[in-house]
Amino acid sequence: MPLTGSYLDRDELAARVGPAQAALVRGDFIDPTGAFTDPVMVARRNEWRAFVDAELVTCSATINDRLRKRYDAPFDPPVPAIVLRWLVALVIPKLYEGRGWDPSDAQAQSLLEREQRALEEMREAADSETGLFDLPLRADTTKTGIVHGGPYGYSEPGPYDWIDVQRELVR
Repeated sequence: MPLTGSYLDRDELAARVGPAQAALVRGDFIDPTGAFTDPVMVARRNEWRAFVDAELVTCSATINDRLRKRYDAPFDPPVPAIVLRWLVALVIPKLYEGRGWDPSDAQAQSLLEREQRALEEMREAADSETGLFDLPLRADTTKTGIVHGGPYGYSEPGPYDWIDVQRELVR
């Protein structure tokens, strides 16, 4: 069950990322032994989990704020997969920053590039005229953000049949 105000909860976020990042989401890095018998370590892990929950809610709100003008945000379940991907791409770098990391590291650069790509895709989706992503539009518009064009060509069976068609229209 997602958090109130978020599209994912901690467990769902951990399931969408690799094992190392899942440990980051759950706060397992705080006590490398995994015992969590020390009350100080348990309290630190609970603080970390509250931080993760807050980032999930904040990043979900960011997605909603960027898309609300055109789309029916917040999205009802089932939430479009692209929205969940954007949420993961926004949250994970914030968790690494909260834990502490070297931003010049290759993995850090990769995560920051994913975050920027997600922000650019959200900007494209919000500003798109024809709907780059198939997201549900607001209720006062149509059901999908993609505008499908109709046939733009017309042909008759033979090269001179258009003359017959014109003659029939005039009569």
